[in-house]
Amino acid sequence: MNLPEIEKKVLNFWKENGIFRLLKEKEERSKRKFVFFEGPPTANGLPHIGHFLTRAYKDVILRFYSLLGFKVLRRAGWDTHGLPVEVEVEKELNIKNKKEIEDYGIEEFIQKCKESVWKYKKEWEIYTERMGFWLDLENPYITYEPFYIETLWKIISLWYKKKILVKERKVFPYCWRCGTVLSNHELNQPDAYRLVKDPSVYVKVPLKGKKDEYFLFWTTTPWTVPANVGLALNKNFDYGIFEKDKEYFWIELNLGKKLFGKEPEKVVKGSKLLGKAYQAPFSEIFPKFERKTYHGDFVSNEEGTGFVHLAPAYGQEDFELGLKNNLPIIEYINEEGKFDLSNLGENLPFLSSLEGLNFKEADKFIFEEIKKRGFLFEGSLDGASHEYPHCWRCKSALVYRLDSVWVVKTSKFKDRILKNNKKINWIPEFIKEGRMGEWLKEGKDWNFSRKRYWGTPLPIWICQKCGKEKVIDEIKSLSVPTKNRYIFVRHGEAYSNKKNILSCEPETFENRLTPKGVKKIEKLAKSFKDKVDFIVSSPLLRCRQTSEILAKFLKVEVIYDLRLQEINFGELNGKSIDFYHQLIENDPLKQFWRAPKEGENLLQVSKRAYEVILDLEEKYNGKTILIVTHKDVIWSLMSYLLVLPKEKVAYNKKLHLEPGEILKVKTFLPPVDYEKEIDIHRPIVDKIFFKCSCGGKMQRVKEVADVWFDSGAMPYGQSLTLNPKDFPADYISEGIDQTRGWFYTLLAVSTLLGKGNPFKNVIVLGHVLDKEGRKMSKSLGNVVSPMEMMEKYGADALRMYFYSLNPAWESKKFSESDLKKLVNEFFNLLGNIFNFYELYYRKWKKVPKLNVLDEWFLIRFKKLKIDVFESLKNFDVTSASRALIEFLDDFSRWWLRISRERFQKESAPQFVFEKVFKEYLILLAPFSPFTSEHFWQELRKKIDLPLSIHLESFPKIEKITKKEKKILEEMEKVKDLVSKILSARKTLNIRVRQPLKEVFVVGQIKKEFWDIILKETNFLKITFLKEKIPLKPNYFEFENIIIDKEIDEKLYLLGLEREIKRFIQELRKEAGLKPQDKATFAIVGDGLIEKLKMKNLGSSKIIFTKRVPEKFLIQKEVELDEVKFTLYLL
Repeated sequence: MNLPEIEKKVLNFWKENGIFRLLKEKEERSKRKFVFFEGPPTANGLPHIGHFLTRAYKDVILRFYSLLGFKVLRRAGWDTHGLPVEVEVEKELNIKNKKEIEDYGIEEFIQKCKESVWKYKKEWEIYTERMGFWLDLENPYITYEPFYIETLWKIISLWYKKKILVKERKVFPYCWRCGTVLSNHELNQPDAYRLVKDPSVYVKVPLKGKKDEYFLFWTTTPWTVPANVGLALNKNFDYGIFEKDKEYFWIELNLGKKLFGKEPEKVVKGSKLLGKAYQAPFSEIFPKFERKTYHGDFVSNEEGTGFVHLAPAYGQEDFELGLKNNLPIIEYINEEGKFDLSNLGENLPFLSSLEGLNFKEADKFIFEEIKKRGFLFEGSLDGASHEYPHCWRCKSALVYRLDSVWVVKTSKFKDRILKNNKKINWIPEFIKEGRMGEWLKEGKDWNFSRKRYWGTPLPIWICQKCGKEKVIDEIKSLSVPTKNRYIFVRHGEAYSNKKNILSCEPETFENRLTPKGVKKIEKLAKSFKDKVDFIVSSPLLRCRQTSEILAKFLKVEVIYDLRLQEINFGELNGKSIDFYHQLIENDPLKQFWRAPKEGENLLQVSKRAYEVILDLEEKYNGKTILIVTHKDVIWSLMSYLLVLPKEKVAYNKKLHLEPGEILKVKTFLPPVDYEKEIDIHRPIVDKIFFKCSCGGKMQRVKEVADVWFDSGAMPYGQSLTLNPKDFPADYISEGIDQTRGWFYTLLAVSTLLGKGNPFKNVIVLGHVLDKEGRKMSKSLGNVVSPMEMMEKYGADALRMYFYSLNPAWESKKFSESDLKKLVNEFFNLLGNIFNFYELYYRKWKKVPKLNVLDEWFLIRFKKLKIDVFESLKNFDVTSASRALIEFLDDFSRWWLRISRERFQKESAPQFVFEKVFKEYLILLAPFSPFTSEHFWQELRKKIDLPLSIHLESFPKIEKITKKEKKILEEMEKVKDLVSKILSARKTLNIRVRQPLKEVFVVGQIKKEFWDIILKETNFLKITFLKEKIPLKPNYFEFENIIIDKEIDEKLYLLGLEREIKRFIQELRKEAGLKPQDKATFAIVGDGLIEKLKMKNLGSSKIIFTKRVPEKFLIQKEVELDEVKFTLYLL
């Protein structure tokens, strides 16, 4: 089978027949919903093999529930904000830091980011379509869209009011290259922690008032030593003083024994060493402050010295202990990760020499200075190999530094989050209490704000005079009322309305107002009580007539503006409106993005209409302006003027005016970008100020939200409400790294909103590795392109390969040879099975009578249906896929092979085949949507079936009766026995086609199965025994069976007939003959051949002769044992 070619034909079939659309229409009638949340990818990079895996696992479950009759919600989503996008744009622009971004221009940088997120959108859509993942790509949720952000603002506002979102000053993990703090879940992304070699430095600090007596501390960050303001020890530990070279060092007892290799001079409790003063290596900073020892619970005796040097600006535990003991804070690492001594004063010659150095670069200079000043006990610049956190996007080593950050207090909700986590069905189960549960138990707060540019702006304004804070939760609050008053009128009834004809410029007929339409507008004009300054109208005839009637009564002028004209219907202009309704599927929301060929959509229409309003606002002030235009122009324009999402104007019937109706609303001008689209990103939102009650100016904080909040809040963002009706999700699936990424933020956001667990079931997927178990990377040259694999082997093959390879959560060592093997052993076998059916297909009229083999096969299939159903209901995709693969073996190598000859003689096998094969394809459809569709279409040529397999329902599930269970068990015994007998024949080196007289079996199998055993093993008789019988010379014993191995002439001739039969079939196949095609064969030979009495073999006539035929099509010379003959096809 050429799967790639088959799949392309199926794709065309789906497109031409609108199968996905038909499926959605079918699902709309269902009262049951299955809700799926799409973990949104970012389209600024090409999809890789890992994306194929996740999308395959998503699709198989969605297709299964679709077959079960559910309305499956499968909306696509795009993650568009954050460092992933910014870093890529920085690379493209060769920008190295935030200063260069601001020099380039924030607005220009933001525009580049917006463009970047769609860089590979087309490739993603092609990829998604090509692999058969049915997703609603036409109306995705997009995290940068203004009303998505507005919903996030509502969440932020709620958290702010409940003091869940607060500003805190403490030590955070900070990326100096990106210029922002990171959250703890970002530190748990893949490759965030990397094995590095850092300094290992033991520093000795002399105790004041004690000669040659020192405290010893260990550090891997020499750059923090100048910030030292104290030492922490544990008052409950034992500390010893150890002598070396006539100097004495205090260190935790066991660590001291290990470091010095001997017993101490003296041992005391740590409490005895509290409050001891010492001299710091860099005491010139804050020289009057006395450094001392303090108790710290965090001090460990597993490594180091039992003393921890305190630098409150560069460690959270140091900072907390510093606050408790009123320690000074020495800060010299700026936002760029460089030494900056501007806050420390002058007369610091050594530290001044470090000005402008990166903190890591300063290590070697500080190390040398510690050594030079006599504070070095021992150490090196690369002595510590350990895991160190790096930025998950730019890969720079992080620095822990003091900063002021907006924090979400998730720690207060730890118990609720853990409780909600317990309600989730995690696949595998151990993730719940393991990787996910252990992470949740830490209960860390969420470092929420980022000092970046491309993200959801924090809607917090602070008065620059009094410090008062204000939080905004809607875009309308940032919008200004229009200076002019606008009244909207839809033109009166025209002949296009009466005839339901689409009519735009250029009009295909004189589309005037009907008498009814004229009368209604005249009545409206007479009842008009508002003072109107002038009318602005669409220039189309029906609007011109409407405006002229109104202008005559109101005594005002009319201005015509092309930008207010009807939608350009393109090739549909002049045709029935039904064609347009069909295009948009009677869904007004779809008008925003669907356009007729050579026409336009409502996004374009509303934008041009809004430009009219902006021009009027710029030119006039305080006027009342009557706008006369068309229905769709009016309601789509309201998205701007009422500052509402498209969904809310599309389905608001009050905004969809009938001919001659009027609309009066209070209108606003929302913030827009240079393309006239509503936009609340930086720097647009930064330029909006409020006046404080104190008279001061309120300015927005510069931070944006953590990008993981965007996707974590998607249940609310995509539904544009804090009470989504389609919640929680029934199912989600992503890679294992998302346990501390998207899975966590989904759970955290929903819990903090009091909404419970956001998803019921989740399949956690392992990573795709190369066949050696290594991570795929360009540098190793082991990256596998999913598109290449699909073009080579087919999407269905790749899908089935991943489903059946191993359990979902385990890592997948990708092997192309195993993929190829699956194509041969499964898909080609499926093709061969169907080819056999086509070869022997006949239109039978007789009612079939089933034999025990048929009955068993139907029961076996009945069990498969149960197994697949139960496995998929339990989200066990691997077991379900393996069951499908294993069944095909029983189908082909057992039932079909044994039934082969019956296909030409009776209707039962074909009846059974069609029933099983049809339903097997339905079972296969969620896993291999292309292959199942291909065979479905081929089967439709023979029997009556619906248009597409994906419009079918899951086969009926029935319980297996006790009787049926016994038949299954009996057939397993038969298969085991056949296998043993064939093994015995192999041991005797007797061909299977050679009949043998009798086989004896110790045991019992029901009589109706005996014919199967005899046929499969080629014995003339089978006898079942209660116990073994005495062996004769011609008997051969093999386990619990005894074979009569004697072959007399009669048996040999029977075997010879079977061999001849095989050769005849081979010649028929070589000649391209079908089973029903008649043919004549001549056999030329002597000896035993002359004793054969074969005449006919189905449609093959057999002639025995001693003369070589004068004319023949094909000949075949045969030598079998000592028998030689030639077979001719005449």
